[in-house]
Amino acid sequence: MDILGVGPFEFIFFLIIALLVLGPERMISTSRGIARFIRNVLTSPTWRTVQDVQREMQTLPTQLIREAGLEDIEQVIPSIEEIGKEAGLDQLQQDVNKLKTDLSGWSAEAPTIRPVPRPTPPPGSPDTPPAASSAAPTIQPAPAKPAPVVPQTSSTASSTPPTIQKPS
Repeated sequence: MDILGVGPFEFIFFLIIALLVLGPERMISTSRGIARFIRNVLTSPTWRTVQDVQREMQTLPTQLIREAGLEDIEQVIPSIEEIGKEAGLDQLQQDVNKLKTDLSGWSAEAPTIRPVPRPTPPPGSPDTPPAASSAAPTIQPAPAKPAPVVPQTSSTASSTPPTIQKPS
């Protein structure tokens, strides 16, 4: 049970601290003063107004619904199933279920690629590979790439190169 967010153990702890700080005589007079203050607040017209406003705010939503005539709101608002049928969700669900059944036949494993066995040529034929040696295989360098060919335009291809003449 919490009163103003303070539990019973917290309240007892607060009383022990107050007893140690105020002492027995001042604690009695201080508690009487606090009780008078609380009584004055609770009997004041301001407190009554606050309580009336709080009660009115709690009943306001219900009162507005009654005045607007929305008491039968459940009949006015369609159910979730009806909204789904209007939006075509039932057909979508059927399509998804059909796809699930179609895909269930597929295996979960990925297909494996197996090399095709090559026929072994008879011994002594030119296609017979040399005997394997214990040395590591050698890596052949890639052939050099030819220089790129630049296409010539018709003006440079048909004209002769300029000649330089020496002055005489």
